[in-house]
Amino acid sequence: MRQVRPQFQAALQRISSSIGRLFPVGTRVSQPQGGFVLWVELPQQIDGYVLAQQALTHH
Repeated sequence: MRQVRPQFQAALQRISSSIGRLFPVGTRVSQPQGGFVLWVELPQQIDGYVLAQQALTHH
């Protein structure tokens, strides 16, 4: 685990940065303490289901 922890941390930073660039304005990203999970909150006017369907159609 000690060897892969830095790799996971770097991956989380890349993903968080990509979300900041590519997701709708007003999207919030946080990383809960003690894990390798990101919590993403979309702006209220964005339907997460519709966004996921659009993402799937664009691969």
